[in-house]
Amino acid sequence: MKRRYLMLEFENKVKLESVNEIRTIAKNLSGSQITNLKNEMLVGTTVVALKYSKGTVMAADMRVSFGTTVASEEFEKIFRVNNTLLGIAGSAAFAIILVNAFRYEVEIFEKPEGLQLSFKGKVNVLRQLMIPLQPLASQGMGVMPMLTSQQQVYVFDQSGAPFSTPYYAVGSGADKALPRIEDGWKPNLGREQAILLALKALEKAAKKDMPTGKNVTLYTIEKQVTQIPQEELENLKKGGNNG
Repeated sequence: MKRRYLMLEFENKVKLESVNEIRTIAKNLSGSQITNLKNEMLVGTTVVALKYSKGTVMAADMRVSFGTTVASEEFEKIFRVNNTLLGIAGSAAFAIILVNAFRYEVEIFEKPEGLQLSFKGKVNVLRQLMIPLQPLASQGMGVMPMLTSQQQVYVFDQSGAPFSTPYYAVGSGADKALPRIEDGWKPNLGREQAILLALKALEKAAKKDMPTGKNVTLYTIEKQVTQIPQEELENLKKGGNNG
């Protein structure tokens, strides 16, 4: 097991158990099934992440919708996996499948050795899990994940290719949120500045993008992962608007 663990960390050659299960799900969906699912599929957007001087912020709206119909304003799109955060926009069903598979694969590597899988190892796990979802992405049913640690933000395109970036946004509101982040981001942002910038980016997306809702969840990672209470978010918004 230790050799397998180290291979995942450094050689990126380990075959994950969950890959075959995800590949089977994707292959079993015929063209007609995909068309029907697209009409009934819950879709969630938007997720943003950015680095600041002591850590990272990840935030997401909580809306999911069927086409132009809002299904819920309380759907979580950010998931904690030990000391990292996984945020996913796109198909809600396949996002949950991906999150569960990711948690399972990380756990079976960590528990036997009593070690914590590095961020690089987690990036490799998520990359492999994304590959069998490619056929769904080409049919408009893909997912768009971001993975953050204390000082890293990784984004995965729908082919599973990861890239590192100081900030990014995914989902239908990304083209509205990302310019707002670009305008305000700098490497030495403080914690409150970074939180406020993420909130402003999602607020911009919600104004211009119907699938993006106004309810927000937000986390920071410094020495530990912290979910910021709604009261603190509201106070920061008020302070930012007055400033």
